Amino acid sequence: MNNINTAYRRSSATGRESVLIVLAVVLLLTMLHLHYPFNEDQALFMYAAREMADGAQMYREFWDMKQPGIYWWYLAVGSIFSFDAVGLRWMDVLWSLCVAGVLWAAVRQRGALAAVLAPCFGFASFYGRASINQFSQVEWIVGGPIAIVLWCVGGESKPGKERATAGRYAIAGAMLAIVALFKTMLVILPMAVIVTAIAHARWKDRIDGGSLIRWRVAPMVAGCFLTLLPVVIWMQLNGTLTEALWTAFVYPGIAVREYEHNTVLRLLGSTRWFLIGTVALVPWAAWAAFNGLRHRSRLELLCTAWCAGAMIVIPLQVLSFWDYHFDLLFLPLGVLAALGFVDALYRLGSTKNLHYRQAAIALMIISALINFGWPLGRKVVKVFAAMPFTAASQSALDNSLDARLSEYKESVEAVRGIAGEQDRIVVWGDARMHFMLQRRPVIEINGSTFYLARQLEQVVSEIREKKPKLIYLSKERDRMTYHGGGILPITIKEMYEPAYDNRFGTWYRLRSSAIVKTTS
Repeated sequence: MNNINTAYRRSSATGRESVLIVLAVVLLLTMLHLHYPFNEDQALFMYAAREMADGAQMYREFWDMKQPGIYWWYLAVGSIFSFDAVGLRWMDVLWSLCVAGVLWAAVRQRGALAAVLAPCFGFASFYGRASINQFSQVEWIVGGPIAIVLWCVGGESKPGKERATAGRYAIAGAMLAIVALFKTMLVILPMAVIVTAIAHARWKDRIDGGSLIRWRVAPMVAGCFLTLLPVVIWMQLNGTLTEALWTAFVYPGIAVREYEHNTVLRLLGSTRWFLIGTVALVPWAAWAAFNGLRHRSRLELLCTAWCAGAMIVIPLQVLSFWDYHFDLLFLPLGVLAALGFVDALYRLGSTKNLHYRQAAIALMIISALINFGWPLGRKVVKVFAAMPFTAASQSALDNSLDARLSEYKESVEAVRGIAGEQDRIVVWGDARMHFMLQRRPVIEINGSTFYLARQLEQVVSEIREKKPKLIYLSKERDRMTYHGGGILPITIKEMYEPAYDNRFGTWYRLRSSAIVKTTS
């Protein structure tokens, strides 16, 4: 295997200019989706971030079962670009270019071809398969800091470079903390990469335990601690630390006991969704993982650990099993597929019959065109048909990407006059309603989360106290709506009357009698 690694370097040199190819490909992939609308999760994160920009605090005025990192990310989107879908897509472009560059840097030790293919495979497979439901999710965004971890710990150990090694592990520790701030359980992924790198240094590079602790473990812990410390202090000062810790470590266990779990069929369906989008890569990735285990090759082992961590985390999320959880796997699978493909090319090129190598190249090109090229081509046709993006063509594009949007818009227009521009409303369901209606939320009520039974009592109290003029009650959220004995729909039907109904949900307007009770 060492001879193969040497051959990679000799045949490809450093290939610095190859990064331009990577950035060009990723730029095209991301710009293709620049006019894609929100999905409901993105709308939730964005409207909450907009409220945070006006002074609301996560876990104080606004509660969600998620960690705060995703809301800070959307706050950054609004601060840098704008609090809308276009601003979010521009952040996707910027993030993708940065992550692609990091992956290129992490893999370039294996030659220019592998360095180009790794990020291109990862991003092409994702954007070829993903719809608006998968974009800008936590599971996709944390690929950035995990890629930095791979870059930091994936290099070979060099005698006399201990301080540089310590610095890289300190950065890896900081990335570990950042992942935790996005979603606590996802720490398993970067931790798996770091632990594998340390184990590799111990048993393959024969580095003694004392040096491992001094130059790797201690800097990693320090980097993690120093990143979390200011966040902890800031949360303590604004009074949200206790609630944040409860949400991260206590709430999940209670929610898993209170709520009915999603089905195994849902998990299998999400697995199928992912495999359809990556079928061209899986054989090459499997070959690379096999090589990593057989030859103890560092980069293959680290990416295999990344994938293994994801495959542990995904089935643990028993309340959901959503397909976007598999966003965790696109980037490491892309790296593994690139390494496996380049390794196969080298091995086949060393044989007398070059037809095998040509067949492998043809197989990759044809399978990639079918797997990524076909769905991306369909997206290109759809986007070009919407140009030059008038209001009508943008609406048509939106409706083609989510058929529910047309009926949502009809319902919104039917109730627009009920609540004034300054009135706050409650949307118990798809948060995109806030943006369509252009009405801000009663921020204390999050209609897109798994409230515990006792929390639903607080939600009902907020409704009774604030009496918003409009409430939207989705018909697609029964697990959340009827939790806790159904006190939420009971309260709504007591205080409100239907204003508009369709197959997705009902808009309720505040009864005049409820207003009289408030003023009397």
